Amino acid sequence: MVLFAVLLLTACQSKGADIKEVKNVPAKVQDMITKQEMLGSKHNLYMISTGDSASYLVFRASGSVTSSVETDGDLVTFRLDTTGGSDKTELHVFELQRQGEDNMIQFEVNGKLVPLDTYLIGSAALPAA
Repeated sequence: MVLFAVLLLTACQSKGADIKEVKNVPAKVQDMITKQEMLGSKHNLYMISTGDSASYLVFRASGSVTSSVETDGDLVTFRLDTTGGSDKTELHVFELQRQGEDNMIQFEVNGKLVPLDTYLIGSAALPAA
């Protein structure tokens, strides 16, 4: 009975929006990041969709990065906060999970709303609006 309750709670929680930093970046995503870097891209925040169920957020920052997500109705806010900045910037890759494709999403960095620099689908890049 207790095991059933734990499984039910876990299943319900897994349907929400989520963001987590990825240490082992999938090959398709890494290839797209590498191509952007080879082209000299200096984008600070961009999203990659490979056609799978997850999307990936790439964030260029110095220091460590923490992430969180908040859902308010149909609006999903993905938050990134940086601490301990240094002269060296690194790319941080996050996997995004959303409740539904109809949700509106927005991004905050250190408490401020920021637009995506670009959105990559497969191997094509679309400029962000």
